[in-house]
Amino acid sequence: LVGLPFVRALWVLDTGGGIIADSDRGNIGVSLADRDYFRVFKARPETRFFLGAPVRSRSIGSWLISAAYPLHDSKGALVGVLAAALEPPYFESLWAEIDLGQEGRIELYRQDGTLMASSLSPNVVLGVKTSDTAIKAVISGVTDSGDPPLLIQSAAHGRMVLGERLERYPQLTLVAQRSWGEVLAPWRK
Repeated sequence: LVGLPFVRALWVLDTGGGIIADSDRGNIGVSLADRDYFRVFKARPETRFFLGAPVRSRSIGSWLISAAYPLHDSKGALVGVLAAALEPPYFESLWAEIDLGQEGRIELYRQDGTLMASSLSPNVVLGVKTSDTAIKAVISGVTDSGDPPLLIQSAAHGRMVLGERLERYPQLTLVAQRSWGEVLAPWRK
């Protein structure tokens, strides 16, 4: 875990979903066959990466995001799954350093609109799909990384919404929002 401050734990599952290696103690042999990050590779063998919605950890109670890669043998057969527990608070603490004003926020969304992390945490519930039309427009309108970020002007809510798909993880979009009142305050003065 050295060099991965956003990861709480790593583990390897065998073909039956049992833990065979773990960075935590006392979990060897525990079955995680019921977890989405294991079942997805059994149900859809072509899946190359899985990023789960945030859930509350059964063991420590904080928010965690599961990320998993399949492990294949030389013939392409599934021999296990490498999984990690990512900690949204790590990203949220980084974003706390950015001043977007009282009404501003930075959030990370999965392509299906699921909120993965937010600078407004702990005042928001993670793992829910957004109903915000401006955010949906940004998520669906963002193209591959390298293009300019997509800006949506949300007149209904008096804010600007800016989004950019992450280059290494194209299933994720980083969204920043700021009220037009705060953006234009220096100009008005």
